[in-house]
Amino acid sequence: MKIVVVTVLLITFWACGTKYNYIDTGISNGVHDCSMLEYLKGDTYNWDTIVRIIERAKLTYLFEGDNENEQITFLGPTNHSIRNWMYDSAYVSVNSIPIEKCKRMVLHHVIKGRYMMTDIPRGSIASSGSFERQGGVEMITLSGNKVWFYTVSSEAYGVPDAGPLTLNCISLDTQKSIPLACPDIQTHTGVVISLDYNFYCGEL
Repeated sequence: MKIVVVTVLLITFWACGTKYNYIDTGISNGVHDCSMLEYLKGDTYNWDTIVRIIERAKLTYLFEGDNENEQITFLGPTNHSIRNWMYDSAYVSVNSIPIEKCKRMVLHHVIKGRYMMTDIPRGSIASSGSFERQGGVEMITLSGNKVWFYTVSSEAYGVPDAGPLTLNCISLDTQKSIPLACPDIQTHTGVVISLDYNFYCGEL
């Protein structure tokens, strides 16, 4: 009987110690305990070019929170998008971009207020490519250009509007659909909506 008990205990301990060969990458909750500027500076792979443009434009106060606008939503163009634009525009470095152009670029991507994906109403757009739209919400950036956001959720297990929620954006000035990569990146001073690598500066 003792042999049976010992055998059972050994099997139990062995099972508890089993490794399932997965990599624990942590919880991707998009919440960052810092200002937006600190978050951008912390991810040089994606954001170091826009950080230098923000600094050259002397608009760091917008992202640090010490301004009258308080919270902001930033449609963030990544390094890939900006460098493609710089190459086509023959700018060899951020310092070669005129300061006023840097300022316009930054303000073109900043919206006053903190907006999460769940704050955006459901909407739809005509499939004909005419950009005839329903629902959603229209917003104005700090440079005065207009964008329209809308969310869409698909059917799940036969239940309408129960599937994953996606955020969409259209520039009302250029009539272009703006590719979004990741919404709801939260910081103390606002929310970052990362634009897709395929976004080209000037389409917004």
